[in-house]
Amino acid sequence: MEGALYLDYAATAPLSSVVRARLHEWIDVFGNPSSLHRIGMEAEALLSEARKTLRQALGADHGDIVFTGGGTEANNLAIFGSAALLQNRGRHLVTTAVEHPAVREAFGRLAEHGFEVTHVRPTNQGDIAVNDVLAAVRDDTSLVSVMHVNNETGAIFPVEALADKLSAWPKVRFHVDGTQALGKIPVSLADNTNIHLYTVSGHKVGGLKGVGALYVRQGVRLSPHVVGGGQEFGLRSGTENVLGAISFAEAAREAVQDMEAARQDAHAHRQSFIEGLERIGHWVVFSPRALRRTSSMPRCRA
Repeated sequence: MEGALYLDYAATAPLSSVVRARLHEWIDVFGNPSSLHRIGMEAEALLSEARKTLRQALGADHGDIVFTGGGTEANNLAIFGSAALLQNRGRHLVTTAVEHPAVREAFGRLAEHGFEVTHVRPTNQGDIAVNDVLAAVRDDTSLVSVMHVNNETGAIFPVEALADKLSAWPKVRFHVDGTQALGKIPVSLADNTNIHLYTVSGHKVGGLKGVGALYVRQGVRLSPHVVGGGQEFGLRSGTENVLGAISFAEAAREAVQDMEAARQDAHAHRQSFIEGLERIGHWVVFSPRALRRTSSMPRCRA
């Protein structure tokens, strides 16, 4: 919309410049990647390249990139796929009280089917404390799921430190919902990182809607989410969305390349916004980094 100031990037981002410029080229990639003829093999080659590009954007050395119909489906695959496979190991699950509904409601469904779920509450500054999560882990815990960046507050949760500490529980699987993190903060899923599953979404970084992905660390097994054709390493059957996967990978590459400049720009705008609130007065600004009070008698909150 001409002249509009768009501030809802946590919901969705506009198409990246790379995706917009190359859509006319990719739209002609119509082959089924499962077909053995030339056109199908061309589609398969582009799909494989998209996996490699997205893996690099996530800082992953190895592991599988499973393309899904969006971040919600990727979260569901990680949670339901882990719970079903690991239930004999333990039926206790740990997550936070501030997860996106794609995670929160998945755990709610599991609770209805006899799993016990512990919801870790945030601190009064909006953070999640590593020790609070660790205190919830038990001998029968099979899965811990913590988002990387909160979609409502922007709080960055200490998933790297938590992953390191959880290595003391080798039977506990760790899933991270990184939907709001990719392209905004550095993400590293190197082999020495104890994150087993990581969710991302295409339209959050400037790709097309209707495509997400789940990073699955090498050696990690899941119960299939959709069966019927064996695509996506047997975890998500159905003809692949090649156009969506290509657009996602290229948008992620662009977002990661431009991330530092974008972060500095966002920080400057954030500081300007807070300073404006301070000039108005009577505001309390709650921040995961610091709790700043501009008035002892707040009228509103931001």
